[in-house]
Amino acid sequence: MDYLAFMKIQYRVHHALTFLALVFAASVTAAADTPMAKSLRSLNSATGGQQVVTHREGGYVSHLSALSNPVPESSSLPTEARARTFFSAYRDLFLDVKTPLDLSTVQVSPVDVNGTSRVRFQQTFKGIPVRGGEAIVHLNNTGVTSVQSQLSADLSSVAVTPRITAGDAITAVRSAIKNRNKNSSASLSVPQLEIINAERLRGKQFGESRLAWVIEVIGGPDESIWVDAQSGRVILQVNRIAHVLARDVEDYKTHCDADLGTDIVSYSGNNSPSVPGEALSAWNTAEIIHNYFL
Repeated sequence: MDYLAFMKIQYRVHHALTFLALVFAASVTAAADTPMAKSLRSLNSATGGQQVVTHREGGYVSHLSALSNPVPESSSLPTEARARTFFSAYRDLFLDVKTPLDLSTVQVSPVDVNGTSRVRFQQTFKGIPVRGGEAIVHLNNTGVTSVQSQLSADLSSVAVTPRITAGDAITAVRSAIKNRNKNSSASLSVPQLEIINAERLRGKQFGESRLAWVIEVIGGPDESIWVDAQSGRVILQVNRIAHVLARDVEDYKTHCDADLGTDIVSYSGNNSPSVPGEALSAWNTAEIIHNYFL
């Protein structure tokens, strides 16, 4: 290869690398200037970087904990207004820019012994409740101390006008009950419209949000059934009878014999077993935890 050809190759390589560097720099700058990144920088500035943030799918925040420096919110405002002000200031941490921040207040708790109060919000989209779309804001007299959010993002493409009627949804539910339980005489609630991501409620990370009729089945199979409001297809059935308090606690006692065998003593049902020690503690604790989360 002669010298001139070599220099031409070097020239082309240099310009190619320069171009890639510019593209990379532009992409980094664009990423740094996203609405979410700006909100995160604003949050870091407000708290001095003293917070823990956990993200869910899409990068949106599911948990925020301000450690030593709560996110400042004026204590002169009512508790609900302070929580709403926080979400207005940092909405891009929780939702995409096209999904409106529509929150209805479910509960405002009184101040507890630790000086903390809580506001629970329910997400709506164009006036329709979003199943599982909830957020809880914890505040003290200084500001917001923590947030838990399961707000659904990317709702702008969801069609909110149903193609099938409430009556069609009832017919679909009757058919589903009959096919599965051979019982079509159960009582049904008045169908209500909701936006639901059935895949996420089944535990999957991603899924598609859609408009659905939700109907409560009472008598026989007590369950909630969602019918796609566009296609008429049953997309989710959830049994509403939880037998969690029918606990089964096993007490393992190891004997000091040759084979180190294990005796298993099992206590089932709702009546507390007459046993001492860790088995009884586990029995009682299971009920306490159930009632707390319920």
